[in-house]
Amino acid sequence: MAPVHPDRPQSATVGADRKTFRLTVKIAAAMLLLVVFVVFGELLLRFAPLLDAKQTSVQTQSEESEPYSKEELRPDLPRFTERQGGNCVEIRKDFQWDPRFGFASKKLNKDCAIKLFAAHEKSVVLLGGSAMQDRAPNYLTSIDTYAFGSDQSFASLNLAESGAQHSNMLFRFLREVVELHPTYAVFLDGFNEFTSVLYGGEPEDDFYWTAAVKDRMHRPFVFLRDTLVERSRLLQLLAVKSGFINSARLVRSDIDQRLVEQAAEYYVKIRA
Repeated sequence: MAPVHPDRPQSATVGADRKTFRLTVKIAAAMLLLVVFVVFGELLLRFAPLLDAKQTSVQTQSEESEPYSKEELRPDLPRFTERQGGNCVEIRKDFQWDPRFGFASKKLNKDCAIKLFAAHEKSVVLLGGSAMQDRAPNYLTSIDTYAFGSDQSFASLNLAESGAQHSNMLFRFLREVVELHPTYAVFLDGFNEFTSVLYGGEPEDDFYWTAAVKDRMHRPFVFLRDTLVERSRLLQLLAVKSGFINSARLVRSDIDQRLVEQAAEYYVKIRA
């Protein structure tokens, strides 16, 4: 309690304390109400789509009618066989960024690859984005197997990466593939050339630079904010509706067609 002054009645002091107490309670109640609103809004946005989903009847199907066999879905089988570079390419699970060719989940052992190609009549390197990367559960349904898996004269390496542009794969081709002297190098790309523009990046950037790397290096607080936005449905809704949060993790509703044309021009130039 505040000290009593001779010229200040005690009732006035008590009244001031009560006003301060009431203000503190109001602030605490407002903060608690805000927390409840955020939690409730987050839960509602996460579970509302599940509640609205139509109930589907479960039908049992014979094993013959399934698109893949149990063997083809086994996660314990290797992604690539030895002839498909299984011993030469390390698949890294954590996020890896290479300053020369961007996102790099695959680490190539060049000496191993040179020996592999030398031991076979023909060799091929597959390059591109996620369509060529092929996230098959194992080698039985990989692009490598479908393309030439039964031909024992072929050795292959799949160096495609999710989100890669042609420029990313070209740099990797020049840095790692040329010296392997493969018989063929196959590029399947072009669809990731415009992803950066969708997320507010530059036409010459790729998705991972735009959404994960650029701000992490140059604007760490913005990167932290965008990470929170990506993980929160409520923040995503507020960012999309209000436009106040310009997150690099959210697709833009308005895209400048000039940037799209510049991205296409960059792709054509790199290919040439």
